Amino acid sequence: MASKSLRPWEDVAFNKQAECLALIPSAWIIPPSVLKDISLGPESDTNVIALDIPRKSGILANTELAIAEGYNARELAAKLGAGELSSEEVTLPFSKRAAIAQQLFNCLIETFFHRPLERARYLDAYLKEHGEPIGPLHGLPISLKDSFNLAKKNIQFLVYSDLPPGFDHLTTLPIHCSKPGKR
Repeated sequence: MASKSLRPWEDVAFNKQAECLALIPSAWIIPPSVLKDISLGPESDTNVIALDIPRKSGILANTELAIAEGYNARELAAKLGAGELSSEEVTLPFSKRAAIAQQLFNCLIETFFHRPLERARYLDAYLKEHGEPIGPLHGLPISLKDSFNLAKKNIQFLVYSDLPPGFDHLTTLPIHCSKPGKR
């Protein structure tokens, strides 16, 4: 017999989706004028890449578009390690693009844009202080599959929606540090 305290899964899912959208900074919200021209229903044959929404939205500056579109991962890692680009200036456009994708497709399970930006600032300070990157992926933005525990995130299993873990999963640690003893 179901308990009256349990919420239907639809309510839990709706609330989680609303929470994810609410965590997108207001400056990163796609303007209604851009959205009105987009038809992305299940029957749409529109090539979303051809729509160039990141550019048309006005959310990203030209310099941010150049960073997000102008380099592959290896080139970005080299520029980050050499200090030619800061971790923060690379993380910001990729975060904005993820926010745009979330608004169009609801593709993110969790949104926590503040965490990678805080980490980017830490990495920039580390590089400035020590003159070398923490590791080969220093400052390179990544996304995590949602089966890894992240502190205060629920890995999107509805059963855990009210019980997020208080710790980061051990498998995420190498992402955060490539040198022993470094954060």
